[in-house]
Amino acid sequence: MRLEAQLKRAIRKGNIVEIERVFEKVYYCYFNLICFVINKYVKNKSDVEELANEVFLKFYNRIFFVKIRNIKYYLLTSAKNAVINYHKDRDNNDIQYCDEYDSTMDESSGKEYLEIIMEMERLLTKEEINLILLHDIYGYTFEEISQKHNENVSVIKAMYYQAIKKFRGGINDEN
Repeated sequence: MRLEAQLKRAIRKGNIVEIERVFEKVYYCYFNLICFVINKYVKNKSDVEELANEVFLKFYNRIFFVKIRNIKYYLLTSAKNAVINYHKDRDNNDIQYCDEYDSTMDESSGKEYLEIIMEMERLLTKEEINLILLHDIYGYTFEEISQKHNENVSVIKAMYYQAIKKFRGGINDEN
């Protein structure tokens, strides 16, 4: 039985022991994936583990209040938001993704992500990649990015659209 169905049944019954058992399954099933995703944007291993545990703690605290249709998607979205908050709290100018992954992480879970990043690295500069990540992954507005880089908004927009065009063109040239 899927974890979502097990969790719904335990909540419906109000069985705290069963809810904790299912939560433990969720934790062990997805912990490496969540760490893998966070590790792409946070270099410090203890911060990665802290953020991952924060994601699971929030999940556990919201089990009764949020209807969760897909646990994996919910956790990945929470991880993305945790990383955004981590970087906003530290007021970093750039989001730095890791060039190499921790070999103890679940590589297959992030295979598609890695392929995209590798393709971006082949076609774009680190500045262009960071600009795309800031806007598309982390949800920064062009205004926020321009403030962080002390650059005009129109310059940031032009750089972003040029990077997207360059990336698409590089991919289309191969097909």
